[in-house]
Amino acid sequence: MAEKKIGNRTFRVKQPLATEALRLQFRITSLVKDREAFQKIMEAGAEAASSKDDNIKAKAGAQVINSVIAVFGSIDPDEGTSLMRDLVAMSEIKASNGQYERADIDTEFSEDPSGLFELIGFVMKEVLGPFVAGLLSAMRGK
Repeated sequence: MAEKKIGNRTFRVKQPLATEALRLQFRITSLVKDREAFQKIMEAGAEAASSKDDNIKAKAGAQVINSVIAVFGSIDPDEGTSLMRDLVAMSEIKASNGQYERADIDTEFSEDPSGLFELIGFVMKEVLGPFVAGLLSAMRGK
């Protein structure tokens, strides 16, 4: 289980069952029409995650942002919104009483949408990261 502070809120993500993570991965790849941009997101994300060099992380982060913009242009708006709603629901937010509750995109981000994409990235990294790392390692023969 991983936690992340986004703005003044704390979110956490629990690793789902492997079948749920795989279903999410297939759902994302089936939605994305711009495969080249999606591949750049995956490669740059893996590079940023594995590098300790801030310059490499910054360059990879910029590449991810540009690629995400290209990917958004290729996704059906209703399907994309549904996916983002489901990604947010895979996280929990720490309530004022210290307890965690399931996050909801409309509740958490209608008044202050600034952390939405950061949360989406955090959820995807935590849920899909182990699968992507394993796939990249297998493809490189490691």
